[in-house]
Amino acid sequence: QEIALSTEGLVSKALVYLVQGDVAPARVIAERLLNKTPDHPLALWLFAHIQLKTAKTSEQAENLLKKALEADPNLVQARFDLAELYFKTNQYEKARETADFFRQIMGEDNFYLELMNHGIEEELKVNEDLIRLSKDTGIPLVATNDIHYIEKKDAFAQDVLICIQTQKKLNDPDRLKFSTE
Repeated sequence: QEIALSTEGLVSKALVYLVQGDVAPARVIAERLLNKTPDHPLALWLFAHIQLKTAKTSEQAENLLKKALEADPNLVQARFDLAELYFKTNQYEKARETADFFRQIMGEDNFYLELMNHGIEEELKVNEDLIRLSKDTGIPLVATNDIHYIEKKDAFAQDVLICIQTQKKLNDPDRLKFSTE
């Protein structure tokens, strides 16, 4: 069945697996795509994206993302992942260049830097860099947050829903679980 799908279809299928927290089949699809079409920008991006999301080597991911952008300079997903990588690896100047790129595309008054605070240490460090970037470039900040339920008492119901969607059990240590409420 997977062979009949286009590259775009396989990438979409892999992304569904990732959203469900099921990395293994997404990685298998990405590896197959990369072996079958090693120069396809989406295949390069998907493989790098999975590496970044699963804390694999950032150097290889950066090289794959750059190769994807050489093949398709308009591949926005790769630019977003590169920006994230640059912040996480303390490459501030490269992150700044990427922000300037997006501001040029979107227009001076249409591009914002998004701050989120879920109490995750890595996110707090990135927020510091985003505030610095805003001060250095004049790109405005916007604070957002994920909302999965309105009242704290609904957290358990949300947790159960995630288990149903990902076909996992509540006591499964490898299931998708939010680290903050």
